[in-house]
Amino acid sequence: MSVSIQDTGVGYRSLYGDWTLLDVVCFNQALYSYGARKIAVDSLAPLGCLPQQVGLFSKAGECVDSINEPIISFNAATKNLLTQLSSTLPGSYLVYFNVYDPIYEARNNPAAYGEF
Repeated sequence: MSVSIQDTGVGYRSLYGDWTLLDVVCFNQALYSYGARKIAVDSLAPLGCLPQQVGLFSKAGECVDSINEPIISFNAATKNLLTQLSSTLPGSYLVYFNVYDPIYEARNNPAAYGEF
């Protein structure tokens, strides 16, 4: 069974994104060939919430949706791709860590997490 970056089940499409997804597949297949069976892959963080991006592109101090929206799609494609990939690597255990949501939530709702 082969893994297809076109069949990730999300509408995410870009040349750089496809190349990066292909890199995820190749890297995990290489780790597997070296004997790794338990592999963790984390999502991209909400880069549109970085202070630099907010300062440059947001007048209201909010996260920049035009930066975060492709990241959300890319993360969904990565998660689906890892599900496909794990079915092609016998005995593997691939785990997807979602770091996007907790960082985004903490950035946009800091009162829920206490004071520093």
